[in-house]
Amino acid sequence: MAERRGLCAVCPACLRPLDSDLVASGCNHVFHRACLADAGLKQCPKCGDAAFKERTQTLYSVSFGACGDCAGPGSAAPAVGVVDDSDDDVIVDTVEARISREVTQILQLERSVKSQRRELDDKQRELAQQKEQLEQQEQKRASRVQDTKRLAAQRLSQQQELETARLKCQSLQEELNRLRLRDTILDYTDLRRSSGDESALQFLTTMVSTVQDPSKVIVDMTRLRGHYRTHMTKWLKETGAAKQQLSKVRRELEEQKRAAAEAEARLERTGGAPADRSRSPAAGGRLPRR
Repeated sequence: MAERRGLCAVCPACLRPLDSDLVASGCNHVFHRACLADAGLKQCPKCGDAAFKERTQTLYSVSFGACGDCAGPGSAAPAVGVVDDSDDDVIVDTVEARISREVTQILQLERSVKSQRRELDDKQRELAQQKEQLEQQEQKRASRVQDTKRLAAQRLSQQQELETARLKCQSLQEELNRLRLRDTILDYTDLRRSSGDESALQFLTTMVSTVQDPSKVIVDMTRLRGHYRTHMTKWLKETGAAKQQLSKVRRELEEQKRAAAEAEARLERTGGAPADRSRSPAAGGRLPRR
């Protein structure tokens, strides 16, 4: 069984233990920060990479301690076991290889985090663009709603104006029909006086056919006939009453004349002077007061 010998992780530049203030190079090797910043170090001592100082990564709170040969008692340097195999010491695993793997994992995780951050930033930008587009669409929709309301108000106003114009046109049409009816009646009356009933009836028939609704003309003519018939009946009644009154007055006047004549005759028979006919009621045309 071979003896155990301690191994420790050392800086590739200064070969001192990696105990504190460590930096991972671009080629995934761990250095002291001061060693990596040395201007005289042009390439990585391990792999010869000349760009090893680019894309470095600081390793916070990482310390690999000191080896067992250079550390005092109580130091916690990691050691690697050695087993006996055909008279040669075979190192199962080295601390440097383990550190390299861990640094590689850290760098891979860092690249993954950066990639995910970039994807997250892209998603956030895409989300912001979509939000902006949504706000623009909402503004357009609100504008279209306002336009629709304005058009609806304009349409309602136009409908009201159209209804007002329709009522006005209907009123003017009715007024025109009344004027036409009045002129027709006047012309009919003149033709009846000048040309006779047949010409007047033919004119009336022709004019009625030009009216939009002849039934109204006929109804108005019927009402006019009824009005004149009522007026004529009333006038005839009043005329008859006046004639009767005149006949009554005439009868009374005749009776008074006869009474006056009889009175004169009686006076002549009694020998009195004849009465002055100029003062008699018959001569004066005035009746004596009773």
